[in-house]
Amino acid sequence: MSAVWNDLTEATYTELDVHALVEPTFGILAQKMWSGAKADVPYSAFLDTVRKLGVGTGLTKVATTLAASASGEVSLAKEATASAGTAAAAFDGVRTTQWASGPGDEAWLRVNLGKPVAISKVELDWAPAYGRDYEVQVSRDGENWTTVASRTGREAAGVDTLTFEPVTARQVRLVGTHADNKQNGYALWSMRVFEVPDLALHRPTTASSSEVPSLGPENATDGDSTTRWASAYRDGEWIQVDLGSPQTVRRVLLDWETASGRDYDIQVSDDAADWKTVASVRDKPTGARVDDLTLDPVTARYVRMQGIKRTTNYGYSLWRLEVRSMSPEPDPA
Repeated sequence: MSAVWNDLTEATYTELDVHALVEPTFGILAQKMWSGAKADVPYSAFLDTVRKLGVGTGLTKVATTLAASASGEVSLAKEATASAGTAAAAFDGVRTTQWASGPGDEAWLRVNLGKPVAISKVELDWAPAYGRDYEVQVSRDGENWTTVASRTGREAAGVDTLTFEPVTARQVRLVGTHADNKQNGYALWSMRVFEVPDLALHRPTTASSSEVPSLGPENATDGDSTTRWASAYRDGEWIQVDLGSPQTVRRVLLDWETASGRDYDIQVSDDAADWKTVASVRDKPTGARVDDLTLDPVTARYVRMQGIKRTTNYGYSLWRLEVRSMSPEPDPA
């Protein structure tokens, strides 16, 4: 259903406000008109596909209102359940949908990240029916839960960011114990779960070359998954990031475009002059992929991808280069 009501004529709605209210229904309306009664894809999964594909040719004059995953966000469009209400609404990336628990002080909202992830932050965007007292809990198996953060005495709707010591979790749960108004219960515009911080985010990044100026190395560490670095069409090119100070490095993620690296080394340095190889990657297949590398802990200020051989006749091309101090602990099984 797309509904734009005409009873708030004195409100300061703009055309863009109305666009934001109805845009989430555009894709599903088009899909239903084309495919009729087929209904084998959940709305949340379909919306995730729409978000990844983006808008069609000639439709970019008005920017999309469908949120893309923020840097380090691991809960967008993931499977969600709740004690009551539409749990997926808190994880769909749509700013106009909300999870509402219904009346009562006790309620919970849970998201399954799909795999063990090292997390350290949860961001809650409360609607007017906000919680006063609540906890954030984590679990590896969905049965045994540990409280990692809590809030007591909150007095307003809006964004509440809870940070905690890094922990490996597969599932994350919000547990409400005291609603601001028991009759209204709890309502959230969004609940977002974040990995441990990306040490490379917005840090100075350099490379041996760039195919063109618009495909510079800074694109790999800008937190925008739609920009990329691309090197000259040669083997042996490199990209490196300055973390600003010595940091513990445990995990490096490389999100390759089709022009990926077949053979390369991950190297670290304290001075950007003397380099030590901490991981060697060989014989990777052609095509786009994500290489998520766990390293033995090492302290370094600089981290470099040193290319050896390409998979294509183009150069090396990365959507993302991320560095983190913690890697998820493996499942006990």
